Amino acid sequence: MAVAEQLESLHYCPECGRGFLTSHGMAIHAGRIHRIIGASQIERICKQCGETFPASPSKVRTGKGKFCNRVCFVVWETGRSKDRGKKAVNSILAKRAMCLRRKGQTLQAIANKFNAEGKRTARGCEFKETTIWNMVNRVDPEANIEGKSKASLRGTTLSAEHKRKISKGLSGSNHYFYGKHHSEEHKRELSDALRGIRRSEEHKRKISDAMRGTKHWRWKGGPIPYGLLWPFQRNRARNRDNYTCQRCGIAEKELGHALSVHHIRPFRESKDNSVENLVCLCDLNDNGCHSYCEHHPEECPQPRKHWLLPSAGEQLELLLQK
Repeated sequence: MAVAEQLESLHYCPECGRGFLTSHGMAIHAGRIHRIIGASQIERICKQCGETFPASPSKVRTGKGKFCNRVCFVVWETGRSKDRGKKAVNSILAKRAMCLRRKGQTLQAIANKFNAEGKRTARGCEFKETTIWNMVNRVDPEANIEGKSKASLRGTTLSAEHKRKISKGLSGSNHYFYGKHHSEEHKRELSDALRGIRRSEEHKRKISDAMRGTKHWRWKGGPIPYGLLWPFQRNRARNRDNYTCQRCGIAEKELGHALSVHHIRPFRESKDNSVENLVCLCDLNDNGCHSYCEHHPEECPQPRKHWLLPSAGEQLELLLQK
């Protein structure tokens, strides 16, 4: 009985009949050996229109793959008519085409991009240059003209002064969207049309690269190199201060993590990592003692003289004497 159940659970290749434990393995075998694409897809029935469509096993397993296209999904979620659902989806595609056009992409490149993603017009046809032109014209006619000029200027480098003038011309009340707000219905349409969209790994990498290092808005110059002996000096200061904040008196056990070791005279100016220039402070939140002393250096507590440990050279001499 166990063998029969195991045979029934196998996934068989539609061409040669070979069994596989997973549908993914069967799909790889069918694609590489028999050149069959989508062998593992499952026939599903759309919850909105009732038509059958192929869906991948991963979508079925995760509870997705219930609608044949995004129009049926929008109609099901919002309760609108099919024509209004098509208009909601096409308005999002039109705005996306407008943004790509402003970036300088050609009409044919945008049409190829939409067709490769499986997008279709309201009539179910593939996108063409004239279709993209009409879509962009309905949203913003100037985007087509700007797209042409950007395409002709591709490869040229603008000067810093030119970029500053462009930025100043679009800042504040000069911006075309200044004082305008999307209506609640428009926001709902945007949310419905963009729900469930997954960005590609390349898109995620571009976003990550655009916000990395000096490009991030919170960049403050990077980590300050405190030197190779910094961990040793940091532990000496914590041991000297009895693992207690020298301003408010909270201990590390109460805080739940290690205290911050603060340079009384900033390291970037003094380059001093000696224990006499270090003091333990808490950093429980933005209003902690460490943050307070950074903004008010004149009120930073000084290390007590009788708590100071001997220097490394003095420790070595004491060890040699013993």
